[in-house]
Amino acid sequence: MRWAVREWDISAAISNAGHYKAVFVDAPDAGPLEVQWIELIENGRRIQKIASAQRRPGENGNKVFTMRVVPTPGAAYTLRARVRAPRGEKASGHIYVLPAPTVR
Repeated sequence: MRWAVREWDISAAISNAGHYKAVFVDAPDAGPLEVQWIELIENGRRIQKIASAQRRPGENGNKVFTMRVVPTPGAAYTLRARVRAPRGEKASGHIYVLPAPTVR
């Protein structure tokens, strides 16, 4: 399958300055989603690009990207990612954007 760029509004998840994790979790009954990179967009302008996910023991292959955010009051935030499902499979799952108080 070809790479595609997808976007999600994450404004509600960004509240305070600090580190955040964007976690892509594959659904157990679907194929895995490959994530090549993510970008953080503030009011339509790219403010960060993260080119690779971090893998940690116990995260079951989830794709975890860490970003540092200093939010602008009232700004809209979008998570943009280049994704694909391998070998023509259909991929599905969830994306979580969470505060990451401790970044390793």
